[in-house]
Amino acid sequence: MVIQSIQKNETAEKAPLFHPETCNDSFGPIGFVSRVSANRLKGFVGAQTQTETEITPIRDVDQLSMLTDIVQEGILELERTCTTRLSIRAIVTESLLGELAAALQENEARIEAAIPLGNKMPGMQLVYIGYNTPSRRDAPESTARNWEVRYSAEIHAQESRLLRTNQQADAAITMEITNNRMPQRNRITEMIPLANMLMEGFGYSRDAAIDVLQDQRNIISVVRRGNVIAGINVTEIREIPLDDGSSLQMAEITDCYIRPEYRGNRYHSRLLQTLMDQQLQNIDVVFTESNTEEPAMVNSVLGLGHRIAGDGENIIGYLEKHAEIGDGFGRHELRDLFVTYRAIE
Repeated sequence: MVIQSIQKNETAEKAPLFHPETCNDSFGPIGFVSRVSANRLKGFVGAQTQTETEITPIRDVDQLSMLTDIVQEGILELERTCTTRLSIRAIVTESLLGELAAALQENEARIEAAIPLGNKMPGMQLVYIGYNTPSRRDAPESTARNWEVRYSAEIHAQESRLLRTNQQADAAITMEITNNRMPQRNRITEMIPLANMLMEGFGYSRDAAIDVLQDQRNIISVVRRGNVIAGINVTEIREIPLDDGSSLQMAEITDCYIRPEYRGNRYHSRLLQTLMDQQLQNIDVVFTESNTEEPAMVNSVLGLGHRIAGDGENIIGYLEKHAEIGDGFGRHELRDLFVTYRAIE
């Protein structure tokens, strides 16, 4: 979007932080807040009062106050835009998380997930801040609150064992990882049907699925059995410019779509393992946001060493009623999404 190309210029007119235009990038706006799918306002912001191309991490109480002001303004913006959810990402020093949580609680908002940034940004965390209007809160509950039972260490260990077993048993499949530097990218036509199945589950159109396949920032992964594409994954790569001139590279692994006749063979996990080994080793933050109602994705990544971005208490580890996800029969319902991340030591 052209909004993101605005350069810093003290003499130029400042663009407001909240924009009425709809952002169609599923990763969401960077440096401003805008309307996205599922009746949400969403953005990756810092200590700022207007659109910025660089994100300023929250390092002190004054910057923390600016962030909480953004949340308050965002809650008011929900009413003005007839939207029902505010979802904001920011980088915050760990020592301020308690103070941030207390300030958000006054507005019925909360820290929903937090990802430690390890050696890349020691002592800092990528936080997800969420607020739902009363009407959205009244939507039917999903099962995310049972995550400490459903996603136990035993399940993760079992997933890892099954993955190793299936890798040895089925040598007939191949994994293809395609990015914008590879000539195979012109073969996206055969990927469109599966990409459409993947994206329509999140309420996106066929045209949007094609846009995702053609976006040169994305990595497309497919698993083949013989000449048949048995499954597909899209991973979005984004670079977050920071105020010190450096940047934070992020990779969001979306859910996978595996054809029904090939499910149960750990193709999902094997595809993700190949992706992470071949393409994501040098990425600063690798994360997922996955449907709590369907355990395949979260079990796959946890079996590969990811962690849930929360403690189940103060930071819940999932995005509450964050997205509308299809049930396979043309109906879409609000679902919680687990946030998981590759641990950075």
